[in-house]
Parts: sequence; structure tokens; C-alpha cells
Amino acid sequence: MENLINSFKFLTSADQDSLHQKMQVVDFEAETILLKEGEQKQALFVLLEGNVRVEKEFLGQSVPFTELLAGEIFGEMSLIEKQGASGTVVCNTACKVAILTADELQHLEDTVPNFAGRFYQSLAYLLSVRLREANVNVVQGFFSVG
Repeated sequence: MENLINSFKFLTSADQDSLHQKMQVVDFEAETILLKEGEQKQALFVLLEGNVRVEKEFLGQSVPFTELLAGEIFGEMSLIEKQGASGTVVCNTACKVAILTADELQHLEDTVPNFAGRFYQSLAYLLSVRLREANVNVVQGFFSVG
């Protein structure tokens, strides 16, 4: 699961091994809905192979707004906030996904010393990178209109 190493840069190799043991790897066909907007699925997903699109409902239509590639994660916002998913995630291609449930994450936090700090530091880093990219996209969109 090489893509996990890239996704969680602050985890030690022992942390990575523990994480691998707790994650379930599942294959999905193209057009499978992995996560539905508003769904209360408390899990973190790591896309190991393939690519997915993220859609939002807007005026009764599903509008795709981003694509995720192998090595990227999703589900982290609803896992952290304990709220429904902010978008629908659909496989564009056949995909292999590693899934970590909230219960398995809690087990790691309880049993692996300092795991939580390194795990959440990794998530904070990933979310910061995404926010920086979103800021650039907003500014580019603002100046390309008109």
C-alpha cells in the first residue's frame, strides 16, 4: 500500500504497519458510488488505484467539482466532524480503496503511543495543501470571468 505512505507523511513505519493491518482493501467497479452526500459513513478512504469524481447537489443536479487520483484521501471531513459527507464520491474507473472505520481509528489511537498526534498532523497537512490549491482555483476563476 505504497500510496498510504504518501498520504500520511508524519506516520512512522510502525504506524504505517498498524494502519495497514486495520484498513480493509476493497475493489469497486466504475460508476460505483462510494460515498453519498449527506451520508453518515464514519470512515476514511484512501484511493489506492483508479480515480474518482466528487459531486455536489446544486439546484437538483449533480455537479462534478473535482477529481481524485490514486494516493488521495476522502471522507476525512465527515470523519473529523462526525457529520454527513460534504459530497458524493463516484468511481470514474475501476478502483481499489483502503477503508479505515472510525472504530478502527479509535483503536489505533488507544493502543499505539502518540499515533493520534502523527495521524492528525498528516491530515492537517493534507487539508492545508487542498485549501491552498482551492484558493488558487478561486482566484484563477475570479480573474477568468469577464
